Amino acid sequence: MKKTFLRRFFCLTIAFIMVAPLFSGCGSKYTVNYYNGDTLLYSEQVKKNTEYTPSYEFDVELFEFEGWVDENGAPFTSKKITADTNIYANSKPIVELITPNNNGESTDSMATGTTGNTVFLQVKVPEIEGWSYNYSITHPDDVIVTERVSSKSKGYELYFVSKGVVFYFTVNFTNGIETVSATKKFYFEHWNSHLGFYFMPDEPTDFSEEKFYNNTDFYTSYNVPLNGQVAFENVRIRIGNRVFNDAEIDSVVIEDESIVAYDKEGMALKGLKAGTTKVTVYGKWHKVRWDDWSNIRPEPYNVYKGSGSANLKREMTITVR
Repeated sequence: MKKTFLRRFFCLTIAFIMVAPLFSGCGSKYTVNYYNGDTLLYSEQVKKNTEYTPSYEFDVELFEFEGWVDENGAPFTSKKITADTNIYANSKPIVELITPNNNGESTDSMATGTTGNTVFLQVKVPEIEGWSYNYSITHPDDVIVTERVSSKSKGYELYFVSKGVVFYFTVNFTNGIETVSATKKFYFEHWNSHLGFYFMPDEPTDFSEEKFYNNTDFYTSYNVPLNGQVAFENVRIRIGNRVFNDAEIDSVVIEDESIVAYDKEGMALKGLKAGTTKVTVYGKWHKVRWDDWSNIRPEPYNVYKGSGSANLKREMTITVR
């Protein structure tokens, strides 16, 4: 009986010695979790009592990262891991404002546009419960702002209704306590299709705002006598109710040059044969260069230099009869 007991005790001892290493690894590792707010970013297993330095690279769009902290908000640089551990990103949301450049690509530089046209300002903010965005703008009377939200983007459509001016558009992202903001600088040029370019005889001088903005108070068609001519008169432009008589003709493009010709010296259209053709007249306005007089203007206007209103265009249908 004694031998049987000793034999069993010996076998159990041997078995324990053989199995013990299998259990020695249990509980030897702890979990380290990385969070951004309530969002779990990453988890890894770390041996217990290891001196641990955060190694996970923070890469969350629309957040500015300022380091890792512990549950108390203290910087987490290195710590011995003695239990499951949570590490939190010290981060704050950011606002991105994006407008397309002339190639349709995104740009962070100053945005430009033209009076009477729209520019879409895309707003990118993180999705955080309890946070929303709003805007403020300088020169609010000169810009019509409409919020646009679709499945692909969200932001504001800006329609500029006055003459050229620099303004600043600020988007605020807030939860009512904290606020982060971003500002975009805009410059709307005043030369465009809503800047009237006049030069044909008998064109109206008593302007209608409604007709002007519908492009109906200047001629879109005109008759030129066969073997005769019609000279341009009083080449001018109009901004609102103001008329300036120092516009210039740069070039005249005629679709069918067998019907009508342009006499550059006499600034006249000459009828060559009966028929109808399209004529496009290009010009510019303001003979005085901006950099010659911009120093008398207040900031920020005096930083814009140029030759005034380039790219004026007028399309007409000319009939020779």
